Amino acid sequence: MNGYVVKTSLEAYPVIGFAGMAKNTGKTTTLNHVIQLFSGQVALTSIGLDGESIDQLTGLPKPAIDTVAGMVIATARSTLSAATATVTVLEETPFQTALGPVCIVRVRRAGTVCVAGPTTNRDLQSVIEHLQAYHPHVLIDGALERRTFAGIKSMSGMVLATGAAVSPDMAETIKKPAHVERLFALPTFSDLPRWPAEMRLAYHDAEGDLVWLKKDYRVLTTIKDRLIRGGTLYVRGAITSRLTSFLRDHRLGGFNIVAEDATKYTLSLQEFAVFDHLGVSAYVTRRCPLLAITLNPWSPTGHHYEAAHFYTAAVTALKTPVYNVLERT
Repeated sequence: MNGYVVKTSLEAYPVIGFAGMAKNTGKTTTLNHVIQLFSGQVALTSIGLDGESIDQLTGLPKPAIDTVAGMVIATARSTLSAATATVTVLEETPFQTALGPVCIVRVRRAGTVCVAGPTTNRDLQSVIEHLQAYHPHVLIDGALERRTFAGIKSMSGMVLATGAAVSPDMAETIKKPAHVERLFALPTFSDLPRWPAEMRLAYHDAEGDLVWLKKDYRVLTTIKDRLIRGGTLYVRGAITSRLTSFLRDHRLGGFNIVAEDATKYTLSLQEFAVFDHLGVSAYVTRRCPLLAITLNPWSPTGHHYEAAHFYTAAVTALKTPVYNVLERT
């Protein structure tokens, strides 16, 4: 269906994150649409500051977050002075941001709000719990490239926005969410018990012995023979191009690699292909389903796609339901 994201596809997921493949891909437009779908029976927060009226990189106006009367929002206190919505403060939380403490507010009269939520994963989880005391459904405004959004443990599903702002090449624009789809569909692997604070790596060899390792990847060369015989490497935190380059340069492969979730694989399509080349099987300890991918055929830099062609190409290439939230069919 080339049209609006439907409410029934989201109702089963209590905490939904929203991310964009790049700026100006329609993430806020998508979020505004979903807020309307829930008719105010929803709560909202963000990871840090988002929803600014002016984009800090392009200088272009950004779509404001449109609220509905009855919805509940968690945002830093000082952002409320810029709101056109009328709100009532329900509680002030102990979670601090650069813009003041995070407050829980209820919208009394619809308008726009600049949302600046908690800045750490731990605080985000606590704020979600506060919000769910008011509404069971919580929306989280974030950004895929913002690494604090990797607090995916807090989310039961995600909506991804992509569009012409990603690249002048439509095929390239579609390849990127297809890569994200693959990451979010990685199979699960059992998690490790409590990680020691100072450790970054751990591995199980083929005999099942668990060994904790410190951060330096160079230690992997000392266990190469144990890894390539069916071992499993666990990585705490981000898996970056530094690791794939190290594995390629030292011809380390033939084992499993496990990250906490899909957002920890901060790798381009080409960088992730190193795993395929080396015979490294990637896993996560927690999956978060992609619920929808929304399309924006317009770019502020002047290159646009023909909307119907873009939609058809995306539907053909992607497994996730695809929508253009500005077109109803």
